[in-house]
Amino acid sequence: MKARVSAVIPLHQGADTIGETLLSLRAQTAPPWEVIVVDDRSTDGGFAAAAAALAGAPFRVRFLASDAGNAGRARNLGLLAARSDRLLFLDADDVLGPEALAGSNEALDAAPDAGLALCRWRRLETDPDRGDGAWRTALASCRPRHAGEPLLSAWLRGWYHPTCAMLWDREACLRTGGWDPQASVMDDGDLAMRHLLRTGDAGVAFSTRGLAYYRRPAGGATTLSGRRATPEGLASRLHVFEKIGHRLEESGRLGIHRAALLTALHNVRLDAAAAGDAASADRVARLVRRFRAPAAARLKRRLFPASPPAPAADPNGPPPSAADCRPPRPIPAAVRGAAPAPTPAPAPAVTPEELRLPEVSAIIPVFNRPADVVRAIRSVLAQTDVTLELLVVDDASTDGTPEAVEAVDDPRLRLLRQRENGGVAAARNRGLREARGRVVAFLDSDDAWLPGTLRPRLRALDAEPAATAALCSGIQRLDGKRTATHRPAAGAAALPALFLENGAFGFTVNGLMRREAVATAGFFDETLEAIEDWEFCIRLAKQHRIAVIPRVTARYRDDAAATPRRSRALERNLRAREQLYAIHGPAMRRAGRAVAAAYLLETARRHLARAPGSEHPPDPAAAAALARRALALRPHSLAALRLLRWARGRSRNAAPAAPGRPAE
Repeated sequence: MKARVSAVIPLHQGADTIGETLLSLRAQTAPPWEVIVVDDRSTDGGFAAAAAALAGAPFRVRFLASDAGNAGRARNLGLLAARSDRLLFLDADDVLGPEALAGSNEALDAAPDAGLALCRWRRLETDPDRGDGAWRTALASCRPRHAGEPLLSAWLRGWYHPTCAMLWDREACLRTGGWDPQASVMDDGDLAMRHLLRTGDAGVAFSTRGLAYYRRPAGGATTLSGRRATPEGLASRLHVFEKIGHRLEESGRLGIHRAALLTALHNVRLDAAAAGDAASADRVARLVRRFRAPAAARLKRRLFPASPPAPAADPNGPPPSAADCRPPRPIPAAVRGAAPAPTPAPAPAVTPEELRLPEVSAIIPVFNRPADVVRAIRSVLAQTDVTLELLVVDDASTDGTPEAVEAVDDPRLRLLRQRENGGVAAARNRGLREARGRVVAFLDSDDAWLPGTLRPRLRALDAEPAATAALCSGIQRLDGKRTATHRPAAGAAALPALFLENGAFGFTVNGLMRREAVATAGFFDETLEAIEDWEFCIRLAKQHRIAVIPRVTARYRDDAAATPRRSRALERNLRAREQLYAIHGPAMRRAGRAVAAAYLLETARRHLARAPGSEHPPDPAAAAALARRALALRPHSLAALRLLRWARGRSRNAAPAAPGRPAE
């Protein structure tokens, strides 16, 4: 079946250009299936101009009312409203050549696993020397991409494609996390680079047919996307580059793209110096120290410089045809939307619809727990004074779990079925991609929220500044024998504390998170067998604050009470802890050698805590190896020395008392 395309256009004060943008969509040889215009409180007649340009259009048209105040949020609203296979995001002043959409669709058809198609693009700009105000085409004003240069490195160094030159597979866009509202500048590059981090160069297909036209604002005008060299623009660019740097480090690929990242930071430093923005310049300096190579590698690079790059390739492929290079034909001023007349214009024939979205999206992953999940569902639906949707993600259950969920009759409940069992992280990620609320709440299938606790948590998160991405609260822990109360201590979500202990304990039971934070932190790591919530919180805390409140809001059921089950859980935990250290070890060491050493020693103790005679008996050799790694970080650590001596004794079949955790 032919893929359907939704074109999403955020509109804010675009009366002079929106008509031309929309008519270029109508002129496509392969028109979109639907056009969604998100009107963000325009007051210049832009909505009336859009309605006039789309009257009688041969595709579906939706007008959404928004008070997002931000291009990223407006695009995310359109993304949530779209029901097509592919997505084209346009600014209200972009224009497409007639073959642009057909060419990008063909590129994705030929590479269905790519997720993103890029078409060639040119600028539209006015010539101030002529003074006639006419728009003319100009070459793409970006750095060329060198032959063989990885796309991510090229993008960091200044090669790019604007929003109008990108056609997204909807699922790929959702897996990338959607638009980041904090990126008021480089928001398109941020989205594309996050996609490249996930897929590599194979995630992009190139179209050789058609052109997109990216308009350079005339007369210093601003657009919804913001400006590069303003304080806001500099902060946005640094936010993007810091985010990309963190993800490169966590994935072990920082070395490949380090030079490109440092080049990007250097360019921001130049702009900050020209603008006299000392705060941004200081932040650049901190990030350079953070991401630069170790001293030995820098010395080697000076002694043995790399060979010069290959000759530059054209940034947009082969030269376009003469027909492609013709500027779009002038559009009558009456359609473009002239400046408002002194007398009020007649109201348009259509009015934008309010996209009613829930305040909270609650996500419950479940596998083969029909009775438990119904109790969890009812604890969510019983919450009062809040609009919510409940997403239950069935992870390919083999019993009657899906039928038990469907038997709960409530319009707020949505059942999402996984085709195959992918684990709890994959199930939560499916819920995150489908979530429509501005805040996401988590709950496991055998746990429950206490009555009347969602609204206070939501109120507490809303009272926090925008830099706070998430909130955790207290929980009751039930293990079949006793009930214990866990209250996160103030500051427990600070990064060093998170490294030492799962300070976000219960995050997937009582955690609230702003939906937009996914664009920064990413999704749950589906390769981890355990502690995926802890690892996710560490990533979140690297760039955001996680608040805590002591109020008990949920009941957590400890399902690993039986010894064989607990033994298997411990094995998964140990493998996941090793993986977590591989990902975040550099950040732990930067937080302090004592932090990294303490983490390694705790992992060693867990190797020794295995039950003798069980399927997985204690492993003194593994514990000793971890103790030696801790000693390499802190040579005078008494705790590491004692644990190493005790592990060696166990290896020789000695059985001294297990060492405690002496103060250091």
